[in-house]
Amino acid sequence: MPIKKADAGSSDQIGTIHTRNTLRAWPSSAERVRRCRQRQRAGLRAVRLDVRLNEIETLIMRGCLAQDAAGDRDAIGVALGRWLDQHLR
Repeated sequence: MPIKKADAGSSDQIGTIHTRNTLRAWPSSAERVRRCRQRQRAGLRAVRLDVRLNEIETLIMRGCLAQDAAGDRDAIGVALGRWLDQHLR
């Protein structure tokens, strides 16, 4: 299934996240710091990763990602995290 660019999340100038036709307000800076510290205590680090469309399609073919979640950044991140956990441990 080809993925349309419009399905990917984007942001605008006023701090609103647009994800698959839904709007979410940005969390406060204190909330972002709290989440970052929680991840660090759990041994996690946040990284930005560019993913090719064919890599997303491979995650779908291997059953790591639902086809209807192909444009959902959070679902892609979870699928990649699980794949890394399975293959790097």
